[in-house]
Order: sequence, then C-alpha cells, then structure tokens
Amino acid sequence: MRFSLKSKIGLMALLIAFNMILRIPWVPHELGIDSFVVHSLANSITKFGEARWWIHPASIIGSYPYSEPSSLSFLLSGFAQILGVDTETAILLYNFILTFASIFFAYLMAGAIWDNDLFKFLVAFLFSTSQGIVTFSTWTVHSRTLFVMIFPLFIYILLKLRGIGKLRFGSLALLMLGLLAATHHYIYFVVPIAASFFGSIVLYHAYLWAKKSNRINDPDVVLGGLLL
Repeated sequence: MRFSLKSKIGLMALLIAFNMILRIPWVPHELGIDSFVVHSLANSITKFGEARWWIHPASIIGSYPYSEPSSLSFLLSGFAQILGVDTETAILLYNFILTFASIFFAYLMAGAIWDNDLFKFLVAFLFSTSQGIVTFSTWTVHSRTLFVMIFPLFIYILLKLRGIGKLRFGSLALLMLGLLAATHHYIYFVVPIAASFFGSIVLYHAYLWAKKSNRINDPDVVLGGLLL
C-alpha cells in the first residue's frame, strides 16, 4: 500500500504528537532507581570532565568491577551542558528527543523489511506506543531503554548490507555495535542476531554457487545440507 506525501506527513505528525502527549510527566520530578544512578554518573562527568569510574578499558562497556556502561551518562552530561540546564531537565528533554528519533528508526527498519507504507506506519506506531517503551521513556532514564529504542536503527543498517554501499553501511554497523556495547549488556543478545544474519548470507551465496555450478545437479539438496 502506498500513501501520498501529504498523507505520510500528516500521519507522521499525528504519531509524533500522540507520543509526546503520552510522555507528558504526571509527577514534578524524575522517576526510577536506575534513573538516579545514571543521573549521578552524568553529574560526575559534568563536574570532573571525565568518567572517573574508567579504571580499565572494559569499564567503558561496564564489564569491569564497579563500572557501568558509559554512553548514556555522557549523553545526558552533554545535553545538560549544551542546553545549559540541570540534569533532571536534560532527562526530560532527552526522553522527548529519543522518542522522536525512535519513531523514525522503527519506520526505517520496517521499510527495510517490507516497503509498504501501511506496514511501516503500523510498526512505528506499535513500537513507539508499547507499554514498556512509554513507561521507561517518561521522565526517567534507563540504559536498557536507550538500547531498545536505537536497536531498530542497527537492524536497518544491518539489512542495508544486502544492497549497494556495503562499505558505508558496514562501517555504520560497527559504530552502532560499539555504541550498543557501551549502552547496555543487552549487547550479548545482538551476537546471535548478527551471526544468524551473516550466516544466512553465507548460505545464500553457497546456494547461488551450487546453482551455477555444472557439477551439481540439485542445488536445493546442497542448501538443505548446509542448513542441517
């Protein structure tokens, strides 16, 4: 199904407005235990100009004792300093900005799977308005939320490796992997996803090779054997 450009703009504007309304705070301060931990780390970066919990390279991704994944703390500290606001206000603004970006990330990912306008808008709508996403992106800050909300962008980049611009999207995929690793330990779940993607590419090229080879009469048998 295809929508006109006017319909796309209208639907996207309504979706963005609806998401912003859902995230209007109902309390006068930030929420969540994890939020206060990240808040304090961001304050530490702002005060000292460095992450003082970095005592080993593995501290960057929170894989060393007494360390936490660092990307979100640096992001909040940067927001607060650039905008000239306190960290709590930066968290509120961060939620709105991340929500806005995640809608387009989900839309892009859906388009890479199936280029159907209705499908793309449904995926963006369901992703951005799901209960978990809304709850953990309303004046609170969790590293797992950032991971989940930018993960569709990684899937989009990964799927674009199938077409032209492999070097460009390959570089972006590596950068995204680094960002995800520095965001949350959910990065461990990305490994089997990426492995299955590249494994399917290998199987597909093996199938094409078998199909083109004059020495193999039934390439489907070869593909079945590889899958087994």
